[in-house]
Amino acid sequence: MEIMEIRETIENSKTDAELRPILEECRHKQNSLCEQLTASFDDDIHKTRHLTACLQYWNRIEETILEKITEV
Repeated sequence: MEIMEIRETIENSKTDAELRPILEECRHKQNSLCEQLTASFDDDIHKTRHLTACLQYWNRIEETILEKITEV
């Protein structure tokens, strides 16, 4: 649900100033997920797969934001 809400917010954003906080949150989430992934490799393959999927979502959000920033 969170991803859908963020995508909607991005879609409705009209300025860089509206997008930058979302981009910062996105990068924070990506860093956190990378740390969790590093820790999960040795212990739990299912958790690793889940975290990888989450990281892919956040990477796509970052790409969308960067595309929109260059359009604005």
